[in-house]
Amino acid sequence: MLRILVLLSLGYVPAFAYLDPGSGSLLLSSVVAIFASVVFFIKNIFYKLTSPRTLLSGGFSSRGGGNSKAKTHIVFYSEGKQYYHTFKPILDTLDSIKHPYTYLTSGQDDPALSRKNLTYGVFTYIGEGNKAYIKLNTLKADICVFTTPGLDVLQIKRSKGVGHYCHIVHSLTPMTYRAFGLDYFDSVLVANEIQKDFVREVEEAHAVKKKYIGVVGSTYLDELSNLRDTALHNESSLDHKIHLFDKLSNISSHDKPVILVSPSWGKETILSKYGLKLLEPLAKAGFVLIVRPHPQSLIGEAESKNIKNIQENLAKYENVVWDIGTPNVYAFTKADMMISDFSSVIFDFVCLEGKPVLTLDFEFDTAGYDLSDIDMKKFYTFNALKRIGGKLQEENFSNLTTIITEILESTKTQEVKKCKEELWRYPHHAGFKATQELLKIERELLEHSLKAYMPQISRIRDLDSMLACLSSNDTKDKQ
Repeated sequence: MLRILVLLSLGYVPAFAYLDPGSGSLLLSSVVAIFASVVFFIKNIFYKLTSPRTLLSGGFSSRGGGNSKAKTHIVFYSEGKQYYHTFKPILDTLDSIKHPYTYLTSGQDDPALSRKNLTYGVFTYIGEGNKAYIKLNTLKADICVFTTPGLDVLQIKRSKGVGHYCHIVHSLTPMTYRAFGLDYFDSVLVANEIQKDFVREVEEAHAVKKKYIGVVGSTYLDELSNLRDTALHNESSLDHKIHLFDKLSNISSHDKPVILVSPSWGKETILSKYGLKLLEPLAKAGFVLIVRPHPQSLIGEAESKNIKNIQENLAKYENVVWDIGTPNVYAFTKADMMISDFSSVIFDFVCLEGKPVLTLDFEFDTAGYDLSDIDMKKFYTFNALKRIGGKLQEENFSNLTTIITEILESTKTQEVKKCKEELWRYPHHAGFKATQELLKIERELLEHSLKAYMPQISRIRDLDSMLACLSSNDTKDKQ
């Protein structure tokens, strides 16, 4: 019997473990807690990397001043370096009054990223395309300002974290935006009353709520004007730096006017549609001809090939020079007149130089644009083009010399002056005016958020006034 018991004790006996309910519950809770901790840890990292706070404080490449705790009261978004001059006068004004702001850009070469000695701005590159849109669509700010139209229509959607969306216009005439370009903004900063009337007309046609409109002047034109004035005050240095002026100085036929040909880009523009048919008669007539292609036309294969062909054919004319890669205001200062198509530089030239512009007659297809919803007979731009120089038909190319001479000798300069007064409001004060409007909006947003506490705030102001009165009386008694 003893042997049997010993053998049984040495044999394999399976163990059936029992776990009491208390211990089991504790173990299960521990496993769940560990799993949840891992999930929330990963989730927290993701939100930190993609949240507006991380984005605005340097989650991507950014530069900023010493004030790293700048609140996101006002956020500016720029699609690239070409829009920096639209924002610069406002940024300068905000810095002068020590108001914090954030500047987001999709341009790695945006000059804003190189602003130095500033303590009130945070400057951040947020990438391009969808990468930028994701950040903008989850943004948190009191006010968001950008030049891009199509809010809530195209890729940029209204973020629940933004209290107010403001669009700032970067042109002088009514905007040729795609349909609903401004409908979902809360406010618009326009250059003049003509743009304001246009916005109101589109609002009425679309039956949308009226937005706040501030007439502030043109920030980008103020910047161009400063650049132009610097050039004029330092012409010897300018001529030395800009290659086209080296060639201009060697041209003997200065008795002829200087004509600047400054087109837009695309298949319907001067260089693509007419090319040598327009330019060669001007060259043969002896005009000093500055040809300035749109930078975008140098990128496309078809357009760049066409420009190269034109350059080769005009190379024999010493009175023809090409202006590529320089600010357009340099060529503006040398020209007596401009020939263009539908480029936005037309009215920049009119306002900065006060000189006439001859434009090619063209048909503008308004389908898909806000323009299709208004009365085109009253459209300012098309009527203004007739006033500042007139329209040129293709069949009149052979008579260009006479047409140009007549325009330069006519009273068109008076119409040009009127046009300049209509379009360029508050010259050199646009940054100040725009900042005023933004601070008014910020104040209104703040006041609205404190609406429930306004009686108490009003009472505090009354008490402050009473205390000040008592303090004043006490001082008088002591005297």
